[in-house]
Amino acid sequence: MDWLPTDFKRLMKPLLGREWQDFCAALEQPPMRAARAGDHAGQAAGLSPPRGAHPETIPRPAHAMPVPWRDDAFLLPPGSRLGSSPWVMSGACYIQEPSAMAVVPALDPRPGERVLDLCAAPGGKATDIARRLRGQGVLVANEPHPARVRTLVENLERAGAPALVTQALPHQLAAAVGVRFDAILVDAPCSGEGMFRKDPEARRQWQASSPASCARRQREILACALSMLRPGGRLVYSTCTFNPFENEHIVAWALDSFPVVLEDIPLWPGWEPGRPEWLGDPELTRRFGADITRTRRLWPHKGAGEGHFVARFRRLEEHFAGGRDKPARRSERQAAGRRRSPSANPAEWRRAVAEWVNPEQVPLPWHEPLWRGPHAYAAPDPELLVRLEQARVRIHRPGLWLASQERGRLEPQHALAMAVPPQLARQSALLDEELAVEYLSGAPLPDLGLRGRTLVHLSGWPLGWGNGVSGRTNNLYPKGLRRTDLRPLCGEKT
Repeated sequence: MDWLPTDFKRLMKPLLGREWQDFCAALEQPPMRAARAGDHAGQAAGLSPPRGAHPETIPRPAHAMPVPWRDDAFLLPPGSRLGSSPWVMSGACYIQEPSAMAVVPALDPRPGERVLDLCAAPGGKATDIARRLRGQGVLVANEPHPARVRTLVENLERAGAPALVTQALPHQLAAAVGVRFDAILVDAPCSGEGMFRKDPEARRQWQASSPASCARRQREILACALSMLRPGGRLVYSTCTFNPFENEHIVAWALDSFPVVLEDIPLWPGWEPGRPEWLGDPELTRRFGADITRTRRLWPHKGAGEGHFVARFRRLEEHFAGGRDKPARRSERQAAGRRRSPSANPAEWRRAVAEWVNPEQVPLPWHEPLWRGPHAYAAPDPELLVRLEQARVRIHRPGLWLASQERGRLEPQHALAMAVPPQLARQSALLDEELAVEYLSGAPLPDLGLRGRTLVHLSGWPLGWGNGVSGRTNNLYPKGLRRTDLRPLCGEKT
């Protein structure tokens, strides 16, 4: 294991003891990936296909092993081409590291809740949360780093998720929203030791000071997150790193500093309890050792994945640093109402919506959109949006982007297409994999026998809009999303 950082070996070898050789042997194996499959298009937006209409599931490799802690995911064999197929671009599946797939089940978001994903890019966990909320409740997906926000937005839109996407540092967001959320996910920035097997850059960047430096930042992030959590609310803290300073030590610090308790998480196959003996302080071990065993670790030599640490807190008291949520002031409610006034008159909007989708099947926010300039959104929480705007928090999406005024007429957005089951669109056309690859590259399509705005799809999973004219179907797939590296699976189970 010469490629492992020397200081990492000095840190972890004594801690792992007899497990060290097994750990090293596991890191010599190929990294693991898995595919998480959706139930149906429109799930994240709360839309369901008509009864009896079921989309095809994604092509599953022969003899694929399930991810043990998910009933909707399976492990991908080395060399699988699913990730470069049109199935991923349709939102039918999300390729993710398998141990990371345990984090959202630990949070257990439920329809109707207000949920915050504080460090959300690239969006795998945020899209998982959105599909579990099923269009009921509020998802705020925040990412502090500007370079990562675009990927987050693209993944949420591909999933048809009506999320409010912000770009803010944790303390800025906390100051703007107060105590507000029923569930919060802190998938914390970490030293990334669980990425060593798949990412040489993670190995090169790791230094002896990395765990301590990351732990300082993690404490700051976790304190801000807990200040936004309602009494009785749940917070999941997770990392993809192995050392105890960013895991067990952070949990013990939170238990000692805030009115929270740890809750049990299922002991999934291959996972094990956290290591109280790694706290390194007899007093901390005496006080919190039993609690630490409620956290969960997955090691690459023991389970299916690269490695993860997961802990779930519940907030007890109503008051602590960070204040409490206050009802929106009258001025805020009035501002929300003013900003909801449409750029298009209601009759024009209803006519436009009826040209794209069956208006009787869509949620109420689609009938009463929130307007920002010429753009219409299905906003999950207009009052929260006003607070964020007043605090000058950067907002990349106030909700699901429905349509825009362009050249004097209303045009539906790509995000709307990805949120609609094709059976609910006014016009839809089925593409095979070869045509789907052509469409996603931006190429024009042949005449599909339809005129006007048409939702094109892959076996019930939306791809985007086309416009049928005589002799061809114009491609309306957004230029910034087009891919020329995709290939059809052509029925191969790979």
